[in-house]
Parts: sequence; structure tokens; C-alpha cells
Amino acid sequence: MIVKKIIRNTLMYLYSARTEYRPTILMYHSVDNNKYFFTVSKNEFKGQINILLEKGHNFKNMEDIYNGNYNNKSIVITFDDGYKDNLTNALPILEKYNIPATIYIATSFIGKKEHGLEMLNSENIKFLSNHPLIEIGSHTHSHTDLSKMNDTQIHKDIIEAKNILENMTGKEILHFSYPRGRYNQKVLQIIKEQTNIKTATTVKPGFVNIYNNNFLELNRMSIDKGKYNFIINYLTKKGIERYF
Repeated sequence: MIVKKIIRNTLMYLYSARTEYRPTILMYHSVDNNKYFFTVSKNEFKGQINILLEKGHNFKNMEDIYNGNYNNKSIVITFDDGYKDNLTNALPILEKYNIPATIYIATSFIGKKEHGLEMLNSENIKFLSNHPLIEIGSHTHSHTDLSKMNDTQIHKDIIEAKNILENMTGKEILHFSYPRGRYNQKVLQIIKEQTNIKTATTVKPGFVNIYNNNFLELNRMSIDKGKYNFIINYLTKKGIERYF
């Protein structure tokens, strides 16, 4: 199975080097009309989805990426932190176009407010976990820089969040995003050796980059306020290389 994955991913990489598009993970946070840079409006989000569909992209979740169920025009929509507007504003748009998404929850935020914005509560998360389009992932418990923690703290922060979400949803939590994109080799080693996490996303810009069967350092493109033109003009291999 491992050999098959390595061969498949190598062939995908060699093929994609000759094509205009590459599979890409997009990172969103809030979908609403507010002042924060990490927010896109409902109209922007809907417009971006429409543009991607018009360009012939298909949409996957992180489990698909792990299983190799994607191609060069695949897009993964992810949301970090767990803002309630992921449910109230983003989900209806995703439902309209039958698009899957992965939502990474910081468990210390559940049922509270961050930046004055409502976060998902436990009932919201249970509902989303049972929705056919939504995959719940973990964003640690404390949402702090893992690279500044010792081994015990790293393990506790990751496992505590997994346990809370698994008890809440009744499902294994197998996908993860690093808070603020920060991690180091110690963090990678703990995730690899002490958890059953399949994939972990960073904030390093670029396409899906699975080399040596490493699913724990996946590139991800941040889509914030003002990135509408990025979606329109740069979401191709040449465009991203030029943009960054």
C-alpha cells in the first residue's frame, strides 16, 4: 500500500510539472462582513467558488488528499479556528454547489467569542460532523505556537483537542492544521509517532506537495480579504510561481 502511494504520488508530481494546474489547498477563516483581514464576505466567497467552477476545478477534502483521490485541478477548501459563520454563511454556499470542506477547530474557542466573533458551539460541531460535505479536523486546544512548547506540552495540546472533538462527534479526528502555521521537527515527530493523524496543513504557500509520502507538511494558500484577484488571476502553476 505504501509503495503504491509513493509510485502514485511520484507519477502525479511528474505529470503535474507539465500541466498548467496543480492540486491546491485553500485556507479560509471567517466568511462574513466584518473588518478583519482574515475574513471574506459571503459574496466574495460565492464569487470565488463560481470562478473555480468556471475554470473546471473539482473539490475534495483532506481525506481525499490522503487517499490520492484527486487530480491536478482539485481544490480543497479549509477553514481554521471554527468561526460560527462557517456554518451560517459558508455552508449554504457549499451546499448550493455540493462542495466539501474541512473545518479545523481550536477546541478552547468552542462556544466562545474570538475578535468579537461567535465561534461554533458543541451542538454546531456535532451537526457539522454529520453533514455529508463537512470533515472536522483539529487545530489544537490552546491555539498557540507549538514550536515553543516542550514535548509534554505539545503532546497534551494535540491530544486534548483530539479527545474533545472525538468525544463530541463520535468520530476519529485524523486531520490537523498547525496554529499560525508554526511547528518544528519535534512537533512533527510527536504527531508522527504518538498520534494517528493522517494529514497536517501549514501556511506555506504552494501546491499540494507530497514528497517521500510526507502528509504532515502540506502547503496551503491563505485566502483573506483582498485576495479575490488572486483567485481570478493566479491560481495556476505559473501564476502562483509569479505571485510568490
